[in-house]
Amino acid sequence: MKIRLPKEAPLILVIGGINSGKSGFVNYLHPDGEGARSATGTQPRIIPLQMGQELVYVVDTPELDIATRSENDIFEEMTRFLGIQHETGCKLRGVIFVHPITQPTAQGSEPTCLRMFQELCGVEASGSLTVLTTRWDEVDIYVGSQRHQELLSALQGAMTGCRTRARKFHPPSASLAQSLVGRVFNNEDVVLEIQKDVMSDDKALSETAAGRFVIGKLNERLCRINEDMATLTKGPGRLAGSDNSDIEGGVLAIIADLQANVASRRRLGIAIRDQVQRVVREKTRRKLGPSKSSIQRFSDAVGWSIAAATQKPTGT
Repeated sequence: MKIRLPKEAPLILVIGGINSGKSGFVNYLHPDGEGARSATGTQPRIIPLQMGQELVYVVDTPELDIATRSENDIFEEMTRFLGIQHETGCKLRGVIFVHPITQPTAQGSEPTCLRMFQELCGVEASGSLTVLTTRWDEVDIYVGSQRHQELLSALQGAMTGCRTRARKFHPPSASLAQSLVGRVFNNEDVVLEIQKDVMSDDKALSETAAGRFVIGKLNERLCRINEDMATLTKGPGRLAGSDNSDIEGGVLAIIADLQANVASRRRLGIAIRDQVQRVVREKTRRKLGPSKSSIQRFSDAVGWSIAAATQKPTGT
């Protein structure tokens, strides 16, 4: 049975990398979906979900290419997205960051991205961030449990006063997915630290806590670039006329890395509030009248459709 959508209802953002299990989790929430049919590359969607007598919009965001994209690129993309959500007037109830338990806590780019999201939320709003571990069927249960505990310890140790929770999506089911969303729904509406800094205070990206975290990563990368250059130049001298193509190729790669590093720092020095406000105005002014809801403004601003809502009993 179709239900009438209220004009205002909070959002829960679901965020994760490629093959994280994010869309599989969201499919369990969809009125006619099943997690087992999830596939990489699912289109972003806004799903109205009935929670008792109230409604929440679960936003299945685009999969992040965490493995190949830089922290700076992901930081900029997510900051602009969170700025749009704030500017359209949509209330935020919480963020679910989907983390595959197949990824060791201390290795790879996934934990770094997760730490960045902690900084995006900030200490005050850290309780609004839930880390959801998935893909438990692909690891030994003992290994998975150990990694889950390591992840929780890492989250709490990285930020004093952190209230971020780590929860298991195992074994996956519609009832468990709804229960996990219900826990987040029971939070109070929240404004993330990055939204206050960028949208309310008009700070440059580099002046935010998450921006400083990203600059730290750029500094680490710069040190590695310098080490690579030192290694390349301290080898034995080449004879005149010999093939120096390997050295030339290495130098060109180092120069490209250095240019990317400089460009990233330059972009971090920009305040983006005016850009975000302009995007929202341009995307919504032709379609929306004064009586339209914030969720419709958000939908038009990001270009994602709102799924049809059907009555489906869920628990809070």
